[in-house]
Amino acid sequence: MLAPDRGIGEDELEDLFQLFAGRRGVLLAVSGGADSVALMTLASRWRSGGGSTPLSVATVDHGLRGEAATECERMQVLAGELGLDCQVLRIAPGSLTRSIQESARDARYALLEACAADAGADAICTAHTLEDQAETVLMRLAHGSSVDGLAAMREVSRRGPLLHLRPLLGTPRLRLLATLRSEGIGWIEDPSNQDARFERVRLRRLMPALGTAGLTSQRLALLAARAARATDALDAAASRLLQKIASRDADTLRLDGPAFFNEEREVRIRAIALGIAAIAPRSRIRLERLERLEQALSEAAEAGAPLRRTLGGAVVTLTATSTMAITAERQRSRGFRDIPKEGS
Repeated sequence: MLAPDRGIGEDELEDLFQLFAGRRGVLLAVSGGADSVALMTLASRWRSGGGSTPLSVATVDHGLRGEAATECERMQVLAGELGLDCQVLRIAPGSLTRSIQESARDARYALLEACAADAGADAICTAHTLEDQAETVLMRLAHGSSVDGLAAMREVSRRGPLLHLRPLLGTPRLRLLATLRSEGIGWIEDPSNQDARFERVRLRRLMPALGTAGLTSQRLALLAARAARATDALDAAASRLLQKIASRDADTLRLDGPAFFNEEREVRIRAIALGIAAIAPRSRIRLERLERLEQALSEAAEAGAPLRRTLGGAVVTLTATSTMAITAERQRSRGFRDIPKEGS
């Protein structure tokens, strides 16, 4: 087992960046913090060692601190020294109107996605680490998330037309710090990472105490991996159920009610979500709303009563004889998408 404070060696780079293989191009998101500077440094070493995927870098000036512009320039210089082109992306002043962290994240990813498209890249890459994964699991626990939420971040996920890659998700932050120190590369400390107004910072400060009780970053990350496996299995079961019991007609999805209610509740909830997404694609529906809809449907079916509910731009109906249908609302109808196939 490698020491937790040992730098990343050349012999580890191929496995670390296997996610880059076959990509048209990867845009590295670099904030200037230690994690992202390590990502840029390691990716540059990987490319120098024979990695063929085109790499570029983007850093975002959120306009929240006076030093940000100078820090972005530092990242441009460092990227150039590593043989990488770096663009500075700037968020329009006054555009962060909601929760600062949430709106800044949304604006940042919007800029990164546009920059990746301009560069011909089909993936963006961020420097989330093992500790980031553990903190995300704790945040999801605190908010009562489902197994999907506990799955936290994935090494590969989809962000619109792009892939979102996180090659460092299983790497302890100490190893990244050791890598930078061994090469004499500095980084920028963002004061917001010490601001206890933010939930992630508060949970980060709890991690040492939790670790002494056995709730280490490694074990929280293991929980995320197992939750991801369960999530994938449940989603596959829901997809198989729809393929078996659903038929479509224009903008209406018809379901075999008795077969639907014969499934486990968790699979029914996911099948409803997939059905609604198939005919009325829009933003993700909150889990508690899906749970309430499934409960109302189950209670109506047991009582032999009809039911009509609207959710997510769709009308879900149940007849007294348990015939089910999901239809796009007339004023929101956007056509019909195929029911997602298992594994898609």
